[in-house]
Amino acid sequence: MADWQIQLTLISLAIVLTAAFLAVNGWRRRTREQASLLDEPAMAPTEFGSLLEANRGDYVATTFADDYLNRVSAYGLGIRGKADFELFDNGLLILRHGERPLFIASAEMNSVERNQAVIDRAVERNGLLTIVHRGNLATHIRLATSEANERFFNLLKKEVTN
Repeated sequence: MADWQIQLTLISLAIVLTAAFLAVNGWRRRTREQASLLDEPAMAPTEFGSLLEANRGDYVATTFADDYLNRVSAYGLGIRGKADFELFDNGLLILRHGERPLFIASAEMNSVERNQAVIDRAVERNGLLTIVHRGNLATHIRLATSEANERFFNLLKKEVTN
């Protein structure tokens, strides 16, 4: 390998490592800033009430309700992944695989919407469910089937109106 090739490789490696370092530091700074502004979300109550529906799907993200392109990274809410969703008569329990659970009490739900796209996720029309809740936050989920999505949407809608 020629000297110029080694130098070019080292320069390229330095650029990639610098970009990765800046990205990680930016994410951490953003997480700290948001954690200082937002209340820590509820994990789960000791009493859930009656189970209305259970499903599997994807936890897409939690964003600010007035800006679906602004992901909340604090408290691990910015990481997309598989999840189990359990809807009780007093709220929604989101069991994110590899992350801490998230509970949204019915009393804290402001509205439920259907969406097609949020942040980096685009699906079929009305394929995402968005729960707008306390603290001006919106949690976006996607269930495994459109039938489950429809059932869950209708049940969540009842929770919001109660």
